[in-house]
Amino acid sequence: MNYLTLVVAFLLVSGTAISEEHHSSTHLKPAVLMSGLGQYHHPVSTKNAEAQRFFDQGLTFIYAFNHDEAIRSFKRAAELDPNLAMAYWGMALALGPNINLPVDPEREKAAYETVQKALELSKNAPEQERAYIEALAKRYSIDPKADLYKLAVDYKDAIKTAWQLETNVGPIAKEMPMVEFVMPTSTLILVRFNRWDDILKSPKPDPNMLITTAVWHFARGMAYAATGKVADAESEQKLFIATKTKVPSDTMWDLNSASSVLGIAENILDAKIAITKGDKKSAIELLRKAVEAEDALNYTEPPGWYIPVRKSLGGVLLISGDYAETEKVFRADLEKNPRSGRSLFGLMESLKAQGKTYDAQMVQREFETAWRNADTKLRVGDL
Repeated sequence: MNYLTLVVAFLLVSGTAISEEHHSSTHLKPAVLMSGLGQYHHPVSTKNAEAQRFFDQGLTFIYAFNHDEAIRSFKRAAELDPNLAMAYWGMALALGPNINLPVDPEREKAAYETVQKALELSKNAPEQERAYIEALAKRYSIDPKADLYKLAVDYKDAIKTAWQLETNVGPIAKEMPMVEFVMPTSTLILVRFNRWDDILKSPKPDPNMLITTAVWHFARGMAYAATGKVADAESEQKLFIATKTKVPSDTMWDLNSASSVLGIAENILDAKIAITKGDKKSAIELLRKAVEAEDALNYTEPPGWYIPVRKSLGGVLLISGDYAETEKVFRADLEKNPRSGRSLFGLMESLKAQGKTYDAQMVQREFETAWRNADTKLRVGDL
């Protein structure tokens, strides 16, 4: 299984949405400018500075998959500058279907009407803004027999033209701290699949991207600990903590604080180093803290922390010989992650160790079904 396949597979399983979507866009409260969203800026043709700020906020919320908040911000921009065509473009974009919300007739109609307003106002807009608006107009229809798939393809083709006119995209994650949490995804996938060599070969991120850099050090620490290089692991542990300390306290990781998510990583890395040193007792205590912290996270899709901690805790308990507690941990994980191949494997091994042959055979059947398309053979050390 190559690296790209791992990334694609993980995203397909976890889902690619960044936050939960609110399904109603009616009766929205007036928008206000919010703090802590970063400094992302996409200039539009308005002389009203506040309208520009609300437009930027709306686009930020689009990137964060908070479409109703985006609509409120774009609506406020339109109120401040009624001739700003891009404000209506933003509302229409936010009203459209997305990964959390398929085509909705009410929203489709509202989006169509809104983008028509944008088209009307775009006659005096700059060329690149007209391109954006004309591209989006291809996405919507009020015809009940319209081929919505074709509309989406038409939009995709048209937006390519708009992108060619717009070169001021910039490194979004640097300008929008609220979406930086997406950047370490591939690194965490490598950790989950124990791709230690790939982790150690990966280049160091931009040091200004604190979350990404912290996770990079976390991953390197995990890789060194897994390969028995304790001194190197402890060096990365110190660098991880130093970087984590620099992350502003109000920085968000989707719907959770970055500090709470990075705190889970800290406990996991500490536990991994403890295991390498042979201190299973400390490792178990640290992983139990990590489980509590993981359970305390707000619900998001994908989850705030991609690597279920109970699997790691169950693995350490299993090699420690506490089979009854191992069974409890893996059963608890299966309640949260039904049919997880790794947890079924851990549960099966714990049942075998307790002499629960019948139960182990039943779980083995579930495991074989869940793992039938995998190209790797699981071992206790992989948990």
